[in-house]
Amino acid sequence: MTIRKSTENANRTYSNSADLAQIEYEMAIILYICGLDGSSIDSYEIDTVVDKIKNTFKFKNPNSVGEPIAVPGSEALPAPYVYIKKLSRQLALSYRRNFRWRKISLHAGGLL
Repeated sequence: MTIRKSTENANRTYSNSADLAQIEYEMAIILYICGLDGSSIDSYEIDTVVDKIKNTFKFKNPNSVGEPIAVPGSEALPAPYVYIKKLSRQLALSYRRNFRWRKISLHAGGLL
């Protein structure tokens, strides 16, 4: 149980519609980054978006650029490759998280 110590948040309540709007905004940004249409979130399955992220942010030959850097627990890879790989993972993670939160928000609002 949470005890509020100030009155500034005393009248705040959860807004499902505001939460859903923020989630859909973040999902649309990721879709636009990948070159997909962010205005039609419902038309994409999660696997399609994750595959598009992986294909968009991918080096053809990781050994073609830069000096290798040591990555704990794996082989030494060029810094640009490591950066792009981490960016790809972060975008996929963010999209998966927002996809799940959107489903929860739609169920909570009785929209599914």
